[in-house]
Amino acid sequence: MGRFLAKVGLEVLAFKTLAVPSWNDELVDHPALDELRNFARFNEGLDWPFTVRPLHPVNAVFLEGDEAFELLHEFDILLTRSSEAYLATSIFGVEMVINLGGRENDGFRCWLEENQWASPLYMPKSP
Repeated sequence: MGRFLAKVGLEVLAFKTLAVPSWNDELVDHPALDELRNFARFNEGLDWPFTVRPLHPVNAVFLEGDEAFELLHEFDILLTRSSEAYLATSIFGVEMVINLGGRENDGFRCWLEENQWASPLYMPKSP
């Protein structure tokens, strides 16, 4: 699962930076992502830890106006004050978070404590 989340994290970074000039060169050539890339592609190194917690039941139905829907998946990148980047994704109501820059989740735990254990998927976005 760590390899899957690492790959999703790289894909989300690419998706989020599509409008940035030269995004592809920066993303592909950035040495800080080499360890994550090698883990995702070749299973190199130790396992990459991630956090898991339920956000809502798998069959939850949400209402928006007159429309009802199920929330199958969602994702975002969390940037912490200490410049760490985490992929936060939810699949069928299960949140999984992985550090895109290293094999440590202490920064995410600190972020959770500072934000009363809220999901980064449901926090207001800074302008």
